[in-house]
Amino acid sequence: MTPMFAFALSFGLSMPIQQKLAPKADDPFVELLDENIGKTIDDIVGQTNVPNAGDMKVERGDVYTGTESLKQTGQERHAGQLKGWGFKIVEKPAGPNEFRYLRFAWKKEGGGSILLGFANDNTWSGKRYVSGEYALGGSGLKVAEKAPLEWTVVTRDLFKDYGAFGLTGILFSSTSGGTSYFDHVILGRSIEDLDIATDAALGKSKAKIALTGKAREDAWADLVGDDRNKGSVAFRTFLPGAADHVEFIGANVPRKKIDTDKLARANACVPKLKDENFEARIAAEAELVKIGEAAIPVLKAAIDATDPETQFRARAILKKIGYSPSDVLPSEARAGRIVRLLERAKSKEAKALLEKLASGEFGGDYPTEATAALARLNGK
Repeated sequence: MTPMFAFALSFGLSMPIQQKLAPKADDPFVELLDENIGKTIDDIVGQTNVPNAGDMKVERGDVYTGTESLKQTGQERHAGQLKGWGFKIVEKPAGPNEFRYLRFAWKKEGGGSILLGFANDNTWSGKRYVSGEYALGGSGLKVAEKAPLEWTVVTRDLFKDYGAFGLTGILFSSTSGGTSYFDHVILGRSIEDLDIATDAALGKSKAKIALTGKAREDAWADLVGDDRNKGSVAFRTFLPGAADHVEFIGANVPRKKIDTDKLARANACVPKLKDENFEARIAAEAELVKIGEAAIPVLKAAIDATDPETQFRARAILKKIGYSPSDVLPSEARAGRIVRLLERAKSKEAKALLEKLASGEFGGDYPTEATAALARLNGK
């Protein structure tokens, strides 16, 4: 991911409109985890030299804010020093990268405990929060006796809990089985700053200036573009008035047809990745590389195959194509932002447009996302 999200408030809007790679001295809050989570996973894997990230995945259906959350199983996944992370937890934050308060959302399926921790200058010294049964020993803090079954927001005073320290890394853990979900991990100088950030992420902030004309067209260009950072900011720009933009969205949804020929070729090649004939395996790999982006969904599915040979070769091919198995395609991210806006609009017009997206009328990028959103709206 970009190491973190920081937002500036301007144009008289009570919402973020600018996203930067790192907070400036006057930024009151910074997001450590919210969108572009595939990059977060890659950063953690890269720091810890783990061969794959099988127990950390991008979750696009069950989220607290935005369009993504982090889904994690198993024991700890962590990195003590992430690029761009060097936040100072202090009593009276005022200077660059200085913060005091923490907020995050989490939930757990399958029992056991859920844990979120932070590194202190690339060392692990008990700066951990846990819900559920877990042996913390003499360090760390238990937030609740049982892990939350639904999305639960936790707000903590880091300085009061642990004193001053340098926050450089993060840890996720889902112990005693089950699956944990993490979202909306943010630092703030005050509780009020956290509230502003959360309201913006949930679309509760109301714009003081209507989003119309060129401003809306520019925001839409960012929302449907390939730049994930700009897309996330544009999503939040549209979010408060999502119901007012349904007609505009319907008239401007990008259309993209599935290349059925390339998809069929990719599906035919994947079984050959474990062929007993070495030359057949190499030929299938070369063909998948040649097919390129159209083969990515098939290769991602192949990573979940039971045989190690298919998994290994699928990962290698994705790397050659220039794509991380943990990441989300630009077209997938774009579809997710559009669908989530319509879902949050909660109007009959928005639902009707979702049904059209689910039917494939607007191309192959939308049916999966739109079908899932309709199921959520229908309580299924």
